[in-house]
Amino acid sequence: MGRFLAEEGLVPASVLCSAARRAQETWALAAEALGQDLPTKTYRTLYLASPARLLAVIRRQPAELDSLLMVGHNPGMGSLVLRLAGGGSDQPALTRVSEKYPTAALAELTFEAASWAELSLGAARLRRCVVPRDFD
Repeated sequence: MGRFLAEEGLVPASVLCSAARRAQETWALAAEALGQDLPTKTYRTLYLASPARLLAVIRRQPAELDSLLMVGHNPGMGSLVLRLAGGGSDQPALTRVSEKYPTAALAELTFEAASWAELSLGAARLRRCVVPRDFD
């Protein structure tokens, strides 16, 4: 996924990562492949967090950040993606997330607002969902 992020120009301004060992290892591998040292915040509260908890963490991020990458866990991550995705979302991506959001999946969401604090359910557009088997 790190190589994919680099190739697609999807380099986040900041990374929010669960303190869980597997999440930390996953991010370390992706960061190495991405080839950049990005500002990373570690949160214990992301471990098995509900979509509401995940959204609360996102909403607390500085408004000047134009992009974020969250490394967390299911079922919360997949549920959050589905709850944020509103009108204009890519239907195949929505279907894919609904069916299964596997380990190392990447969902790209966009939204228009002045700050992360304004992000609300249904306000984002799911652009794509990429899973590891896409690269086999």
